[in-house]
Amino acid sequence: GYGAVATLYEDAFGRLDEAIHWSERAVASDPGNLGLRLSLGTRLQNRGRFDDALEVFRETIDLDPGFVRAYRAIAELHLVRGRLDEAIRWNHEAHQRDPSNTDPLFQLAELYFRLADEASGRLWLTRLREAEEGDFSSGFVQAVIHARRDELAKCEAIFRERAAQVPSMAQLLLFGWDLEAGNYDAILEREAKFEPGLFEDTPQVHFGNVEGALRVGAALAGRGDHPRAELVLGKCEEFLQGLDEGTRRARLPDLLGIVYLLQGRNDEALTEWRIAFENGWRHDSWIKFQWAPWPLVTFDPVRDDPRFRALLDDTSADLDRQRRALAREGLAITEPSF
Repeated sequence: GYGAVATLYEDAFGRLDEAIHWSERAVASDPGNLGLRLSLGTRLQNRGRFDDALEVFRETIDLDPGFVRAYRAIAELHLVRGRLDEAIRWNHEAHQRDPSNTDPLFQLAELYFRLADEASGRLWLTRLREAEEGDFSSGFVQAVIHARRDELAKCEAIFRERAAQVPSMAQLLLFGWDLEAGNYDAILEREAKFEPGLFEDTPQVHFGNVEGALRVGAALAGRGDHPRAELVLGKCEEFLQGLDEGTRRARLPDLLGIVYLLQGRNDEALTEWRIAFENGWRHDSWIKFQWAPWPLVTFDPVRDDPRFRALLDDTSADLDRQRRALAREGLAITEPSF
């Protein structure tokens, strides 16, 4: 019951402090429940309380060293903080604890490719293909490879196939392609199906739909409906600015910068992304590529700005440092493959 109240506060109201309070009561009432502990740790992480979250995850492992989800939770925490190398180390540990679990395989393959270590990435991709039924997860990793190599037609084909298999993911998987092609009505139709509240006279923006709201804003702007686009984007900014700093940096580190970019506020966007970088944001899958299907926008307005190029260079340099640290442990190669 306490856990359900915690979920309600987090998902329905976005009140993480209350969710943490009830999650702590849930753990106190059922201290042996490992799932409740993971939920508490994740909520602490989402609040930006990384050290407290890590302590909870480690306590969970102490209770059951074979509980793979706790190792995966620590890996995700490090990933949020920009430490792909630590995420790889903890996923290795998770895989050793339970070789039949495909989640670490997927993460290891994807993380190595993000570090431009194709040799290691292909090793884990092969293991993932051998372990999973079908090729759903491995297909996404293959899409990463194609994107890295600028083989965008192959990448798009995989994403469209996955969107057909899981229609609820179509708005995310197809957005970048349709935005690039100018298929704005298709974007809006998908979003209206899943988030009708974004199309009310006063759009309702919350944790669950803020990325969808940004997609709607981008499509409206592309279609030329600038007043409506500004209304939706203004609600996005209002929501993001209303979050406490810790929560926003932990859960949605780049989105306010994207709002600014869509509004033509390039200087503010670049400032926001630099702050996010300094706080550990290393999700380079959308800023590292010249173009990729994942981003909420294309970055032509700032692509040639020296500050944007510096952000890309700093991201690459830090990921290179992490790859070399792994290489010294025998967990990666020393030179990038892309």
